Amino acid sequence: MNMCTNKIRIIPAGFLGAWLWLVPVASLALTACDAEPVTVSITMESDYSQIIEAIQSANQTLTTKMTLIEVALSEGFADSRAAQDLLRQAVSSLTGTAQEKLAAVETALKGQTASLETKLGLIEAAVTNGFADEHAQRVLIQTTLVSLSGTLAEKLAAVETAVKSQTASLETKLDLIEASISEGLADEKAGQALLQQAIEALDGTVDERLQTIEQAVESHSASLAMKLGLIDTALESSLADNQEALALIHLALETLDGTLEERLAAVDSAVQGVTVELDAKVELIEAAVAKGFADHVAQQELLQKAIQTLGGSMEQKLAAITSAVGNQRSALADKLVLIEAAVNEGFEADTVRQELIQQAIVSLEGTMSEKLTTINAAVSSQNVALWAKLGLIETALDNGLTDEATALGQIEQALSTSVQGGVDDIVTALGQIDTTLQDKVATALSGIFQEIQGQTDYTAILQSIRQALDKLVSY
Repeated sequence: MNMCTNKIRIIPAGFLGAWLWLVPVASLALTACDAEPVTVSITMESDYSQIIEAIQSANQTLTTKMTLIEVALSEGFADSRAAQDLLRQAVSSLTGTAQEKLAAVETALKGQTASLETKLGLIEAAVTNGFADEHAQRVLIQTTLVSLSGTLAEKLAAVETAVKSQTASLETKLDLIEASISEGLADEKAGQALLQQAIEALDGTVDERLQTIEQAVESHSASLAMKLGLIDTALESSLADNQEALALIHLALETLDGTLEERLAAVDSAVQGVTVELDAKVELIEAAVAKGFADHVAQQELLQKAIQTLGGSMEQKLAAITSAVGNQRSALADKLVLIEAAVNEGFEADTVRQELIQQAIVSLEGTMSEKLTTINAAVSSQNVALWAKLGLIETALDNGLTDEATALGQIEQALSTSVQGGVDDIVTALGQIDTTLQDKVATALSGIFQEIQGQTDYTAILQSIRQALDKLVSY
């Protein structure tokens, strides 16, 4: 079979005080063979009226039009906003069915002449014109990345340039970063760096940039994991404070589509993502529970997965868990559930447990009264393991946040609200409390053990515990 391609070269020439460009498309395969080389002559004046005419023409290929736009950019006839408008006009000039138009866009994206930034602008123009939805956008970005030539480093450099540019929207950049990770062009560290560069490329005031981030979080294009990474980066870049970051996480959950199971699956996927800090994952899980996407069992499983996806040595993982436990944006009860997940994952040393609970206590804000209210809420939570509740009471007592009489009442509350487990769990949990505690609490523990010895009925055990504690409180 006789195959042929038409090529055109760019040749500048002065003409009546303007610029004359012969605009080519390198290696563009045409439908007809043995055709004469095609040369497009465009005189570009200061208002680039003739390039607009060429772009709106149905006689030029989309690839040729993209090359014209890049020439206009490089020669200063158009800025990024004007280039995006030209790309929209180029796409609007396409004829045929929506499927045929989409095929023309895909062909242009596979070409080697246009930059990645221009290709992203073309994809956005296709979405704006209505013949490419969000799924198609992701596929087109994937196609564009596959078409990149050069070494892995050169391809990643092209992605970095596109992420730093002003041509594409933040939503499109998130899709690009996500596709780069899935295609193996960027690892975890590179993905986080790309998100940082996307944030740094934002224009406007802090409020305007935060609004742009909010719009990206509201979009249905990027995955929940990528949105979570964006929020995390915005927080680190001081574009969002703690409260705004939490609001963005809730917003990201609100934009999830599908059934309850599908939304929980999206949360699960985000929790296992590699570009997000553990702190943000814990907050996402909290928000998912608050919105009813996940119950306590699902919460425990999600936290377990979040810990399992931590990289590095055991010391580095423990440092990340300690940081999450010290995060002031999370509820104390949820921190205890995180500590429980860490214990289940292998961080079993009693000293580690107490250190993490101590970190959770240290992170409490407010007055002594407010801190005690927070502790009481965690002690009364039915989602927290009994051993964690008792460890919390012990630590609060050590830190002077509660007195012995109050601690005895909290122990009773912890036992009465621990609906999970049974007799063995109570005995085990009580045995894990530091028996060197003095006075009433130490005596209470001894009395409780005596009262429940030999009993097997959960209700009877709780009644015996109450009686033992009541005796001590009345002294």
